[in-house]
Amino acid sequence: MVTKYIPQVALGGPNRWVGWIAILCYAFFWLLNLDVSRSAEVVVMLCFLVAAWRDRPLLPEQRWLLWLLLAFVLLQLVAAWRGTALFPETADHQWDFSRYYLKLFLCIAVAWWIKGSLRAALVVWGVTLAGLLIALLWHSDVAQWSRALQGRRVDFGFMNAQHTAIYYALLLIAAVALCMYFAFAGKRRWWVSLLVLPVVLFGLAGTLVTQTRGVWGGLVLATLTVLLYWLVAEMRRAGSWRGRWARLGGAGALLLVVVIALSQAWPTVEKRIGAEQQEIQAFLQGNLDAMEMRSVGVRAHTWVYAVEQITERPLVGWGPASRIPLIEEGPFPENVQTRFGHFHNSYLEVLLAYGLLGLGMLGVLLVAVIKGLRQLARRGREGLYLSGSLAASFLMMAVANLFESYLVFRTGIYFFVLAGGVGLSFFMYRDNKRAV
Repeated sequence: MVTKYIPQVALGGPNRWVGWIAILCYAFFWLLNLDVSRSAEVVVMLCFLVAAWRDRPLLPEQRWLLWLLLAFVLLQLVAAWRGTALFPETADHQWDFSRYYLKLFLCIAVAWWIKGSLRAALVVWGVTLAGLLIALLWHSDVAQWSRALQGRRVDFGFMNAQHTAIYYALLLIAAVALCMYFAFAGKRRWWVSLLVLPVVLFGLAGTLVTQTRGVWGGLVLATLTVLLYWLVAEMRRAGSWRGRWARLGGAGALLLVVVIALSQAWPTVEKRIGAEQQEIQAFLQGNLDAMEMRSVGVRAHTWVYAVEQITERPLVGWGPASRIPLIEEGPFPENVQTRFGHFHNSYLEVLLAYGLLGLGMLGVLLVAVIKGLRQLARRGREGLYLSGSLAASFLMMAVANLFESYLVFRTGIYFFVLAGGVGLSFFMYRDNKRAV
């Protein structure tokens, strides 16, 4: 009975069992216990290397990914050497920060373990979300929710509110996907969507009270896009007009619940959106001198400065840890120099660290992930909803990374490794449509 839910790709010898247990620990504990997750990360890589030495796990047409990884490592060596030469005091940090970017390529190992299996992909992403939900519930307390209901911004004890907003937004996207999947699953299973609805409301509430405008913008764009995509797919699947009206009614009911919940928090949303309007207008007009060094002002000034530094070394950048001395040397007030060690934009961070070459290599990896999600969407209703929720999550993260450097922190790294690993697996094993 239990083996019914175990992916067949997880079976086949001790190395595979240990590797799969490690992947599930890595996915489940990434927000609950970083030490456990990091230990599991080492085991995942060791098991993958054992398989690589013994079984040659990648097919010839897949090995370009390893060449891409090798090229990125060589670029890292050059960038770290250059960064050390420019800022000798950052020598240790240059090599230490390099591994954060290198971890993004761990998605190749995750993809290999999944091997294009829909069941395996559902297990990995499901365990990831289960750990996320438990972590968010564990960090929730009455005092912080009380402050949130008073209109104050809260972070629930995580790094800061911007990162907490991402966690709740990822949960919200997944819960909406699950809710719609069961709502349109037929007469026998539609009621399951009612059980998922509290998770939708929990994710929505957490996203609202963290008051992160970049995440809000990305979430609205992503959810509207993917909801329309799902609705069109379900309408085509319905066949009869009766079925189509039923699906429209179900989507409308879900939308109504969200609108009612959103209306209760609208004063907070309106206040947050309206904050710093003068600074935003000044930025759009190019008048940086009129901007105060608050949230928008800090970002605008550091972005302009970052672009200036990128133009000096556009190809291979300044080195992964050079962002810290660059900010310290920049034309900023002392509180900005001491408080912030990043530029609040992941794309600028990559360009500063590794230049256009580094951004291009990561872009190639992301394109492979996106192509994999397209393949996943063709794997029945489960594949359609899983790929849609992952695509929406990537779109939301793409927008949010314009305003915060998630990619240089745990939030962005773990998301890319796990969500990217799922997508990349269906690109690498796109012909393995019978994998279970």
